[in-house]
Amino acid sequence: MKPLVGIVPSLQDGQLRLNEAYAVQIVRAGGVPVVLPPGDTAGHHASAIDGLLLSGGGDLYPDYYGEKPSVPDALLKLVERRRTDYEYALLRAVLELRKPVFGICYGMQMLNVFFGGTLCQDLAMHRPNALDHRSGTHAVDLVDPVCVKFPVAAAEVNTSHHQGIETVGTGVAVFATASDGVVEGICIEAYPFCLGVQWHPERMGPDPLTLALFRAFVSAADERP
Repeated sequence: MKPLVGIVPSLQDGQLRLNEAYAVQIVRAGGVPVVLPPGDTAGHHASAIDGLLLSGGGDLYPDYYGEKPSVPDALLKLVERRRTDYEYALLRAVLELRKPVFGICYGMQMLNVFFGGTLCQDLAMHRPNALDHRSGTHAVDLVDPVCVKFPVAAAEVNTSHHQGIETVGTGVAVFATASDGVVEGICIEAYPFCLGVQWHPERMGPDPLTLALFRAFVSAADERP
């Protein structure tokens, strides 16, 4: 039986929304994508799936990392608390079961905050010398995390975020950075497979780096007890 990969969708105007590209990459890597609607079923969902993909989204409410908004309201595109609260409960349950986790963009930032890290609320405002991370592409330098062997030491990736990691969480290691020092990839050192990337590999097609990430994740999910 192929591994079941749970994906939490976005909540918008009472609808569940998920970019089909996530499902395409999971299927391409040999898994079966399963949409997990937010609710009070985190424990049940964690038991039912073999791996968890934390998909992209907007911005975390700053109080999740102990801060107040430091930028104009117009710059913050806040994710519904109902989604984030569910993801926190789901992530906690999945980690207790030692199942693999892969966070993308907002999902990576949430992973860092979950482990006690903080975020820069707007890179353009607080780091004026940073690259423009809101659109386009840029290069990232890579070192292999404990759970993935990358086919390249550097790559050109897409970018569509305005926030970034400020301080890394406890037990969080950085494995990818942009030329301006912005963190582009993290992993949890003491965990079999728990990593996140700031870019959107699901949108990049079957390039070697994307294939390596999704295949490693689905393979880890397939090694469930």
